[in-house]
Amino acid sequence: MNIGKNWRIESDDMNIILSKRTHVKATEKHEAHDAWIVKGNFSNLHNALKALVDYEVMKTGMRDMETIIKKQDELYKLIEGVRR
Repeated sequence: MNIGKNWRIESDDMNIILSKRTHVKATEKHEAHDAWIVKGNFSNLHNALKALVDYEVMKTGMRDMETIIKKQDELYKLIEGVRR
């Protein structure tokens, strides 16, 4: 299940898996491409979504409260969109 363009949640028989899309630069052997990098394995969906919010809030650099709240609101809207 994709959450926005850069995150997805999947599951196997034991875990909920949170992955982030990353761009891999071209090398002599490989062309540039996007890849999914696992950011964590969780026992339930709630913890995976909480981790997603935490990752994105940390990316703000915690500059100011307004920036953090704006990022949280953006993420909660993305998550709500998945639930519908």
